[in-house]
Amino acid sequence: MKNKLGRSVFILAFCIALIIIFSISFFSSQKKAYNADPSGLLKEFAVQTTYFTIDPREETTLAYSTGSRIHVPPNAFVDKSGTLIEDEVVITYREMHDQIDFLTFGIPFEYDSAGSKFILESAGMIEIRAYTGEEEVYLNTDAELRIQMISKYDETNYNMYYFNEDEENWEYSGPNDIGSLEPEPIIEFVETVHYNIKSEEELEMEIASKLSVPEEPKKPETADEGKYHFSIDNPEGDYTELRTFTNITWEISDKNEAFDPSSFFTTWYDIRINKINDADYEITLVNASETQKYICYPVLVGNASDEELQKFEEQYEQYKQELIARKDEIEQRVKQNLALQAEWEAELYKQAFKKAKVEEEQLKRWEEQNLILQQATAVSAVVSRSFSVDRMGVWNCDRPLPFPSNTPIKVRLLTSTGEPLYFPIVFQMQKGRNNVASYSSSGDFYLIGVSKLKPNLIFAVNMEGELMICRPDKFINLQDNSVQDLVMEKYPGEIKTDEELVNALAFN
Repeated sequence: MKNKLGRSVFILAFCIALIIIFSISFFSSQKKAYNADPSGLLKEFAVQTTYFTIDPREETTLAYSTGSRIHVPPNAFVDKSGTLIEDEVVITYREMHDQIDFLTFGIPFEYDSAGSKFILESAGMIEIRAYTGEEEVYLNTDAELRIQMISKYDETNYNMYYFNEDEENWEYSGPNDIGSLEPEPIIEFVETVHYNIKSEEELEMEIASKLSVPEEPKKPETADEGKYHFSIDNPEGDYTELRTFTNITWEISDKNEAFDPSSFFTTWYDIRINKINDADYEITLVNASETQKYICYPVLVGNASDEELQKFEEQYEQYKQELIARKDEIEQRVKQNLALQAEWEAELYKQAFKKAKVEEEQLKRWEEQNLILQQATAVSAVVSRSFSVDRMGVWNCDRPLPFPSNTPIKVRLLTSTGEPLYFPIVFQMQKGRNNVASYSSSGDFYLIGVSKLKPNLIFAVNMEGELMICRPDKFINLQDNSVQDLVMEKYPGEIKTDEELVNALAFN
């Protein structure tokens, strides 16, 4: 008994010394180590750190390989004296999402709250730190990083916890926001400005069509004595330009296909004159039994008087002035419309620019979200969890759970030949629980919370870097009221890859 005790003390002291040595070297940032892995076996398979180099004066969004995003505000970092960092900053970041990640990261999952102990179950954990040169830098007191971490768990009862490395305990921080990984649909840009831009020629034609054309006064030709003529007293019709001359008669045009001279000997009750074009008129003759229409034109019988010619010249001059005024009016309106269209084109350009920018931003956001979805799908993530970080270090999205059993079982660990085994830390994983429990020895035994409802796996790493495992089938006949012996077997294969470690710690 004395020799056994002496051996136990020696082994325990040796293990403690190794833990201390390992604790100094486990993290490159010289943080304390929480994984009793004297050989460094587990550390070899820890999730690798990703390095981002940023300009701390500018706002930055960093993309992690899983689809997570880190949003960094400008002027977010200070040195240990509180001085704002303006030089290049290197941000280190990694995520842990499953039991193997947690195990190889080497941090405890025990949580003390109001005197009660719990074990945290994680929906995702991150480690984030920042450096300038060799010096670690810190977050400005009024700055926060916004983390959009992908997660395999969509339940709402997970909160954020920060790991206090000085006290080696988790601190409750607050809730997190759950978001969908599906990209937002691209919404078609609704154009609110609609203008019909016309050329200068089109504007001239349109404006001219809306302005009346002055009536050109006509000076009748002299009557042709070889053709039919007739005179009308006060006829109804549009021929006001002819009222300048008194000795006007109407000459039948050769354009009439059939003219009946007997019309001159017929009594007509209604006579109307309508202008057809610049030269011709249509005369409509109506009585009780018939209606006849002829094309004719006004002619002058004899010579016009000087007074009539003077009046005609005045009318023609007025006509030319009206034409000039009309042309000026068209030019002025075209100029005004072109100026207005220039304003319209500026608005249309702004709208087109805005549309292009909105569509570009939407497409960029959609592509970014689709990339996140693809990356997250590759690691079986189903949601994103967003939270703010006010300190650099380790953050865990967790929910506290009771230990696997409210009444721990006293377990003595043995080799297959019955020799006792002693480890600084023994690990336990339960199937269906996303965490890793760890236990230190209590003398010759370990107090382990074993759930009989879920498969349990207990394992440890010995000094030689060998994985010692107690498989789920060993727990079937355990009793609660006495010290139980559990045989741990050395994993037969050599573990050189992540996949081999996963297979070694599989429940089946």
